[in-house]
Amino acid sequence: MSDSNSTPRKSDYLRPVIAGVLLISLCLAFLFLLNTYSTLNVSFLLNNSFLVPAILLQVLASLLFIFAWKALLSSQAKTHFSFAQCTAHIGITLLGKYLPGKIWGLLGRTYLLNIKGLTKSEAASLLLADQFITFLTGIAIGVVALAAFFSVEIAIFLAAATVVTIAIVGYYYASIMSYLLSYLGTWLKKISKSFELHDVNIKRHSFYLSASLYLLHWLCTATVVILLFHPLLSDNLWLNSTLIMAAIPLAMLSGFLALWAPGGIGVREAVIVAVLMLSLPLELSMTIAVTYRIICILIDLSLGAYTLIYYSITEPDILKSKQ
Repeated sequence: MSDSNSTPRKSDYLRPVIAGVLLISLCLAFLFLLNTYSTLNVSFLLNNSFLVPAILLQVLASLLFIFAWKALLSSQAKTHFSFAQCTAHIGITLLGKYLPGKIWGLLGRTYLLNIKGLTKSEAASLLLADQFITFLTGIAIGVVALAAFFSVEIAIFLAAATVVTIAIVGYYYASIMSYLLSYLGTWLKKISKSFELHDVNIKRHSFYLSASLYLLHWLCTATVVILLFHPLLSDNLWLNSTLIMAAIPLAMLSGFLALWAPGGIGVREAVIVAVLMLSLPLELSMTIAVTYRIICILIDLSLGAYTLIYYSITEPDILKSKQ
């Protein structure tokens, strides 16, 4: 290869930076429009005494998300993936979910694993485990939190059952996946055959570590919203907090399943509003839902821009279209 191909030019990473800044600026502008079109006063958020802790907690939640993926990658010893590479994997997935069909981000992550020496089967097994753990932990947090709204005793029982369930599922994960891939319909069989998913090999310690990190990620993410709206929730902080703790993971997972909605737009907000209206008025529920959408877009674009910059600098050929 020539030197021009191996040495990145300024334009290779300047354009992603500019695009990322412009998109983030548009999102910020949209956030300020909430002053006019919703009950939210932006100055309320900016003057919130919990704003800085909320921002720091959101950074921690994003780091936990990345470390959960890195924990799964430790299941294979063929290639070591740095934290920077794992962050880029997450970034490409978050960008891809805004394309119709939702799977493009996952396919992009598969490609990035393939070029580092992992087989199609190994990459698919890792992604399958990642999505399985995401849904398992998200549903667990959502159900336990929703139960806490009605009964603390039931919530405690479900929390204990969740710990036991995750322990059992992690121990028998390979057998469970093999069974599902063998018996759950022709569509899943075709997917399994296409990606050569003959052996789902995820180390147990990697599964447990990833699941633990995902549980913390969901809790931190929901707590960010609670901190931002704390003054408006303080009349009944416990009940309102349990609803937010339930709404965030359930909405995220529902949005992902809505293949027709890029980024889960509309579906995620509908779930949040439906859950929050068990205790909160419609206007406040909608404001929380829209604000959380803006937060998600900012995170997605930030990590997406990082991904483009990272590969523009380290492996520019990946981002170049074939002539």
